[in-house]
Amino acid sequence: MEEAILSDILNNGVNSAGFDWKSSPSFTELEMKTLDWLVDLLGLPTYFKVLTCLNSDPGQGCGITQTTATESTMLAVMYARARVVDMIKNNPAALPACGGLKKTVRQLLEDVRRTVEEEDPAVITSPYHDPIVFRRLIAYFTDQAHYSVEKVAAFCGVKFRKLRTILDPILKNYSEDRARGLIPFFMLATLGTTATCAVDSLRELGPICNREFIYLHADAAYGGGFLVCPEFRYLSNGIEYADSFNFNGHKEFQALFFSPMWFKDGVTAMKYFKIGNEVSEEWEETPAAIQVTF
Repeated sequence: MEEAILSDILNNGVNSAGFDWKSSPSFTELEMKTLDWLVDLLGLPTYFKVLTCLNSDPGQGCGITQTTATESTMLAVMYARARVVDMIKNNPAALPACGGLKKTVRQLLEDVRRTVEEEDPAVITSPYHDPIVFRRLIAYFTDQAHYSVEKVAAFCGVKFRKLRTILDPILKNYSEDRARGLIPFFMLATLGTTATCAVDSLRELGPICNREFIYLHADAAYGGGFLVCPEFRYLSNGIEYADSFNFNGHKEFQALFFSPMWFKDGVTAMKYFKIGNEVSEEWEETPAAIQVTF
């Protein structure tokens, strides 16, 4: 802890605006390199690394630093929300075939079209964050997930189910919810619950989420730091199915509020979160640009 305090004093003393590459290239690239190093330290899949001159991994992932797991979860929900909005608007045929779901998608597209026609042209709605679509989205997590997950779902304007156990109910509920006209879009698996340090099975949930086009986020806020030890890495079996992952460095690592997260597809995340022309043209198609976007 003493080392963390001293490091924070030095960092604050520099007083650099390190929130994007254009403001502080050195800070941003140090963050990228450090988070790539953490991928190796925790034994995570290498596709979470940023594809730049700093490494040669062929993936298009990206790590970004947040202050808390709550922020990480909110970004994951917003990414998943934007992904399904994008799919509904631009490629609805790719969604799982289901009578209730098809009817819902047709109605949502009609509502979007009508709103565009009736809305004042000066009123702008982000194409990937369209609240007209949010009202039919539903997320899933267990009743042992951190209470902040429920707050995130509420703040993001989506419905949610809190399940007592995660595997059998999800198989039953997502089918029933689709029949009711809801769109399952997000699953949070906890690696180390606050009450009992229980771990949801990524190995069992992953294939279901991938098959059903449900975004899978691994919240390892409590248990993720233990992955440094090879004997605990069985806890992350199935992590290759996760679309994003976060843990809290201010727990086992004893750092000062440090919650890194990684996206499997950082390029798409950048597309969903970029507003306007924040980045220079030469950066726009690189995974590293997500460091500017957030």
